[in-house]
Amino acid sequence: MPQIGWELKDGSKISYEEAITKARENGAFEKFPAPVLQAMRNERTDGHWLSPSAAGGCGRQRVLQQIEPYYSSLEGAWTSFTGNAYHREISNNVLGDTGSMIAEMYLDMDLHFKLRDGRDHTMKMRGTADLWDSEYKAIYDWKTIGDFVYYDTTTKQRTTRELPSYNHALQINLYGMMLRWQGVDIQHLYIWYVKSEGKKNVTRRLVEVPLWDIEDLYHYACEIAEPLAWYEVTGEIPQNQYDPAWDACRFCPLVQRCQELASKGL
Repeated sequence: MPQIGWELKDGSKISYEEAITKARENGAFEKFPAPVLQAMRNERTDGHWLSPSAAGGCGRQRVLQQIEPYYSSLEGAWTSFTGNAYHREISNNVLGDTGSMIAEMYLDMDLHFKLRDGRDHTMKMRGTADLWDSEYKAIYDWKTIGDFVYYDTTTKQRTTRELPSYNHALQINLYGMMLRWQGVDIQHLYIWYVKSEGKKNVTRRLVEVPLWDIEDLYHYACEIAEPLAWYEVTGEIPQNQYDPAWDACRFCPLVQRCQELASKGL
C-alpha cells in the first residue's frame, strides 16, 4: 500500500485528505497551503524491480511499503519536494540543442540470478539518471543536502561530511552499469551536491565518483535483488536487519511495524 498521510512533529498522524481539507478550510495546515500539500503528496508505489536509488537501503522496508499503509514526516516531505524542484528545473532547462545532453534518462536491464532454493530468476533493474552527456561521456546526479558540515556527537566536533555517501556512489554506478552493459563508453560519474541558503549564498560541490568494476557491480545488484525476488515468488518478506544506528532504520516510517513482525518471527 502507498503512503497514506503525514506524521507531524508531535507524533500525531493525519491522512492526505484530512490535511488538505483543513488547509482549504483555514488557509493552511501546518503553515502549508492546500496546493503545496497536494504537490507534496507521495503516492509512489514501486513494483517488483530493483531501483538504483533504493539499492543501498533496506529491502525489508521497501517490501513493507508495498503492503502496509504508512505515514511519513511532513517536514521530510517538504525536503523531498524542494529537492524534486531542483531536478525539475534543471531537467526543463537542459541545453539540448546539440542533442548530446539527455535529462531524466530512463534506463533498465535484466538481472539473472539464482534464488536461494536454486531456481533461476530474472528481475528488472529500472531507474532514471538525472543527466547523460553523451559527448563528454558523463552521467550526472543532483543531490540536495542538509549540511556540508555537521556536529559529530561522538567526537563533539564540527565535521565536514564525507562525500559521496556510499549509497549515492552505488546509485550512480548502477546507472552507469546499465549503460555500460549496452556497450556505451562512460568516462565520468558526477554527483552535484547543493544546499540553498538564501539568495546570497548557494553552497555546492561537484564530486566525481570512481567507476566500479562492472562484473562486481552486476553480482552485487543480483545479491540485493534476491530478497525482493524471493518475496515476489514466496511472499516471505526480507529478513529483519534492524540496527538503531542505521539511517534506514532511524528514519524508517515503518520501523515499529517492522519490529512487531520481527517479534512474531516474520
